[in-house]
Order: sequence, then C-alpha cells, then structure tokens
Amino acid sequence: MFTDEVRYNDMHAMKRIGTAWQEIVATGVPGAYHLNARTPQDYRRLAAFIAERPEVTDIAFEFKTGAAWRTRLPFHVAELVQLAARVGRPLNLVMIVASRSRRRSRRPSTV
Repeated sequence: MFTDEVRYNDMHAMKRIGTAWQEIVATGVPGAYHLNARTPQDYRRLAAFIAERPEVTDIAFEFKTGAAWRTRLPFHVAELVQLAARVGRPLNLVMIVASRSRRRSRRPSTV
C-alpha cells in the first residue's frame, strides 16, 4: 500500500492479499499472512479476519517503508500487540525490517 494513494486502492490491496493467501494455503503451501494496515480500523478488520481462521498461525509485517517512519513505527508496533490480543491466540510474526527499525525491536518474534 502506498501512502500517497486514494483509500479505496488500499482496500482493494487488502482484499487481494487475503484472497491470494487463501488460494496459496489451500494448495498446501504454508505461508504467513501479510498484514497491510494504515488505520486502527484496518487492524480491527484484520484481527476479525484472522480470529475467524485458525489456520492463520503466522503473520508477516513489513517495516521497510511507511511503517518504519519515526512517527508511524510506534503506532504499528502497538497495533500489532493489540492484534494478538484481539485474535486471542499466539501468532508467529515474520518482520521485514530496515536496519533502523530492527534496532528498536527487542521483542521475540511471537506476538
């Protein structure tokens, strides 16, 4: 998702990610569900989606672009912690990080 795009493009991308993940996993290929979110409501929707699907055990989040901005990083970290609580089960987290983000992350890779 791009920070300079109209919102409905984000919504389409989120739907496409969910559909692609479901199709890949249905073939027997294991994969982490890639999270794409910009707002608290996005995270609430993702939590509901994941909570309904016990087959989601691994999630991936990318901290290399917009989410790595100093003003956005704390927001995304807090939302990821809340996501695990909303889902109600442990999730393995795969993080794709820029070097400046990695230094700030001292938590284990499970949220």
